[in-house]
Amino acid sequence: MPNMKISANQKATLIELLKDKTDLISGKFGPHFSHATAKDEWEAIATTLNSMPGCQKTWKMWRSTWQHIRSRTKLKQSEDLRNRRATGGGPETVTLKEIDQNILSMIKPVMVEGHNITGPSVRNISIESVNDGNDDVIINDNKSVISDGENSRTPIHVRKIPQRPHGNFKKNFDAASAYKQSLDRKNDIKERYYERKLALLERNA
Repeated sequence: MPNMKISANQKATLIELLKDKTDLISGKFGPHFSHATAKDEWEAIATTLNSMPGCQKTWKMWRSTWQHIRSRTKLKQSEDLRNRRATGGGPETVTLKEIDQNILSMIKPVMVEGHNITGPSVRNISIESVNDGNDDVIINDNKSVISDGENSRTPIHVRKIPQRPHGNFKKNFDAASAYKQSLDRKNDIKERYYERKLALLERNA
């Protein structure tokens, strides 16, 4: 059975070869970067890596290896940030090696904080407030997608609305509180999911 575990030198070389290839890292295609171009570049990378001591892989397998390394590094960073927020700051709880830092610098400005697996749906809350003597607050639930190489932001909009009875404020406030509790529960579920996924990746590494 062929050895499929890459050597440390192969991993370091893979990162070095990808360092300045922003189009290949993002995986986004356009007029100046086609599927054929990406295939040629990955084949050249595979030729270099296969000439080194370690494992032998096709260019598609080396591409998958890079995607696995990238995801695992983002998980480690996300886990560390989550633990530090939970404890009010402090030292890193997950050791990030120099090669991990290099990978993180390569995939920026991809958002890492909170761990964004490619294409997850996340919710942004747009709060509209009124300064007309009434304390009504309107919360708009907007969905956006954050993917590798893309960081979407939903702006906060402020607009005037007609004055309403103060009883509406309590209804809106209660609705906002209930919605926040729902988001907190979903975030707890996500955190437990990512913790289990990180543990699984570390066992399979």
